[in-house]
Amino acid sequence: MITRANFWFVFGGVWLAVGTLFVAVGGAVLWYERALDEQLVREGVTASGVVLAKSRYGRANQEPKFRVEYRFKAADGTQIERTADVDRETWNALSEGGAVEVRYARSAPERHRLRGESGAKFVVGLVFSALGSLLAISGLIILWRAVARRKFTERLLREGSRAQAEVVEIFATHFRINRVPQWAIRYRYRDLFGGTHEGRTPPMPPDQAQHWKPGDRGEVRFETRRPQRSIWVGRG
Repeated sequence: MITRANFWFVFGGVWLAVGTLFVAVGGAVLWYERALDEQLVREGVTASGVVLAKSRYGRANQEPKFRVEYRFKAADGTQIERTADVDRETWNALSEGGAVEVRYARSAPERHRLRGESGAKFVVGLVFSALGSLLAISGLIILWRAVARRKFTERLLREGSRAQAEVVEIFATHFRINRVPQWAIRYRYRDLFGGTHEGRTPPMPPDQAQHWKPGDRGEVRFETRRPQRSIWVGRG
C-alpha cells in the first residue's frame, strides 16, 4: 500500500529498479554487438546467401525500416535462415532470389552479419543504456532526498525549537497518491527573536488538511540557527 510516508521511497525505488534493468539490457546488447565484431575480425568467413524476401515497415509518418529474409549455408553444412534490418542502399540493391553477402564466425555460424546490415541494435543498446542511467540516477536522487527529509524531520522532532503557527491557507495540490488529490497547509510562525517565517506542509490526505481552517493555530518545530527551516507538527 502506497502511503504519504513511503511514497517517495516507493517512487524512487521503482525508478532505480527500472533504470537498472534498462542499463542491464542496453549493456548486454552493446556487449554482444562488440563481442560479435571482435569475433568476426578473428575468425570471420564470408559466404553467399540468398534473399528469400524483402519488406519495409514502420509508421506512416516516420522513415521506414528495411528488412530482408535470407538463408545461407556455412562451410560445415549448417544452414541458417534469418531476418535482418539493412540500410536503404543495401535494400534497394538486393532482389528476392538474388545473392547477399554474409560474414559469419567459423566456430559459430549463427553469429553473423549481413553486408549492409543496419546498426539499429547498437543504437538500441545506447538508448537503453542512456535512458536507464538517467532513470537510475533520478531514482537515487529521489531516494536520497526522501532519506534526507526523514532524517531532518526526526531531528527537528528531537531537537527543534517549538513555536505556535497560524494557519494561513489550506489548498489542494497537483499531487496524487492512489489517485486521491493531496492537500497542503501554509502556515506562519515567529522564531525566538520575533522574526516571521512561513512554511508549508508536505502533501497530505484531504481529510487531514480539512480539519484545519485559516486562523487556527498548531505547533511547528524549527531550526534555531536557521529558523526558516521548519516542520508542521499540528496539534502537538
